[in-house]
Amino acid sequence: MKLNFRRLKKVPVLVFDKERSSDLAAALLEKIEYEILPSRREEVYVNWRVLVVFIGLSLQFILKNIILNFKSLKSPKLLVRGLFLQYFKSVIFLIDPKVVLTYIDNSFFFQLCSKELPKIHFWAIQNGFRCELDVTRWLPNYPKHEKIFLQRFYCFGEFEKHLYARNLHDVKEFRAVGSIFLGQFLEQARSERIKEIYDICLISNYVHELGDKDTRSMARANIKLAGYLSKYQKENRLKTIVALRGNDSLEKDFYIKYFGDSVQFTDRRQNKFSTYYAILQSRLSLTFFSTVGFEALGMKQKIVFLNYSRVPQFSPSMIGPWFSSEEKYEIFKKVVTENLNMSKSEFNKITYDFQKYTMNVPLDSYTHRLIRKDIECVLNTIT
Repeated sequence: MKLNFRRLKKVPVLVFDKERSSDLAAALLEKIEYEILPSRREEVYVNWRVLVVFIGLSLQFILKNIILNFKSLKSPKLLVRGLFLQYFKSVIFLIDPKVVLTYIDNSFFFQLCSKELPKIHFWAIQNGFRCELDVTRWLPNYPKHEKIFLQRFYCFGEFEKHLYARNLHDVKEFRAVGSIFLGQFLEQARSERIKEIYDICLISNYVHELGDKDTRSMARANIKLAGYLSKYQKENRLKTIVALRGNDSLEKDFYIKYFGDSVQFTDRRQNKFSTYYAILQSRLSLTFFSTVGFEALGMKQKIVFLNYSRVPQFSPSMIGPWFSSEEKYEIFKKVVTENLNMSKSEFNKITYDFQKYTMNVPLDSYTHRLIRKDIECVLNTIT
């Protein structure tokens, strides 16, 4: 844990959590002053102002729990959680932002601050596609039955609204505006002429650490998909590119085991939008279950979801010719061939409702421009 003794200054916008904070700032905060609040204990602000506010809030927290709910003080996890919450509130109090943004929409401390500081605008921006597991089994395990709370959620589509509602989570306002980084890419690439180079783009869902049954199921799906595609590619002499999830050598080695040197690989170190380019350069994309797969829909590109995990929660919300979970090579071959030979206009026609429901890309603007406009509206309001 790094101690930061720097004096905090008041700024109009605070970015909660360091993860992809520089990308978020580049997309939304040009010429706007902002601070970043690390939230994973990797860095803590320590100066006398923070300590004074923290001590005051911590005493209030302890006294309140002695009077109302002594259980919180007897549980070490809840006590630590409560004290960290007071620390975050102390930093936010001293920075005094009008807007707090996060790209980590499932950040538990962001949600707690959002609930306890209602006079500040806390806006969460969706960073990855959510399935039923994200809002049930994969929630933090303390305290029991804790529900998600968000003031405003910039989400991909109407799907999230229904997902959160049926699981009784409390989101005050949904804004279905698509993906912020897809919007950035579409704006950047609007004047480019991108040619088709590949027949198939395989969007990786590689996982290395197999610590629970869910990740083991994901690994199983990846193995099955890679095996089927390797056979199909050889039979049909197709040109394939694998859009890697990261820059992990183990991930690349996994695919080399199945494809050898017969495929190309994206390199995110050279271009952060390399996966989007690979999708546009391909006749058809395949994936098990990935955010980028749904972004491909938003780009109006042909995509097939292949869920071989045997976990139904990893299947798309709408089923059609773009989906299969049957573990037979002949079925895989049939589904891929049909979609590969289908025209793009026909694919977009049959997937129109699915596209709008899961990745609602704005027609008259770009996602990051819409959110930027909302930020400016708050900052320009005289209080």
